[in-house]
Amino acid sequence: MSSHPLFEQAAVQVDKRRIARGVMWAGLAVAILSGWFVVTRLGLRHEMRIWDVVALRFGEGALFLTPVLLVGPTRLPPRAWLQGALLALLWGAPFILLVAIGLQLTTASLTSTVTPTLMPVFAGLIGWALIGETPSVRGLAGYALIVCGLFALVYGHAVRIGPIDAGGTTALVGAAFLWALYTLRLRQHRLSRSKQQR
Repeated sequence: MSSHPLFEQAAVQVDKRRIARGVMWAGLAVAILSGWFVVTRLGLRHEMRIWDVVALRFGEGALFLTPVLLVGPTRLPPRAWLQGALLALLWGAPFILLVAIGLQLTTASLTSTVTPTLMPVFAGLIGWALIGETPSVRGLAGYALIVCGLFALVYGHAVRIGPIDAGGTTALVGAAFLWALYTLRLRQHRLSRSKQQR
């Protein structure tokens, strides 16, 4: 039984709109993330230390939100605190510290190239290795292209500016690895369950 051409056309239009929205949100995320690297680098150059950056990033949120999460209708159960602590370790202060170390030892342009580029690659490969989510051939080709493009950018950076600090680059790779673990853990945790239970 074949579907009506009008239904097929409507489905294609909906798909195009979803893709356009996805590209728009992805572009906004990239703009915010790359801007964050530049602002963090600027802060580190103007007498701010790594711990100052971490305190600014997490201090206010912890100060104002912790009481809300401890008492009242939005109080979190103990199990949620344990899961939240793990998520905070993966994409909290350790992530910021690694990025800040990378920013101190390299440049903002290298930081905003290495870490965000490796995030989806690590997420896909770790998901494959630990969760058994086998990527498609197209997905693997995409990862390979991303890594090749990253090597080309880093090589161009080294030729133009000079040798790249190995410790700083390792910190940036480590930050991407932590983000990938955080993303996979968050997805496995499925925060939407709380909505379903209401």
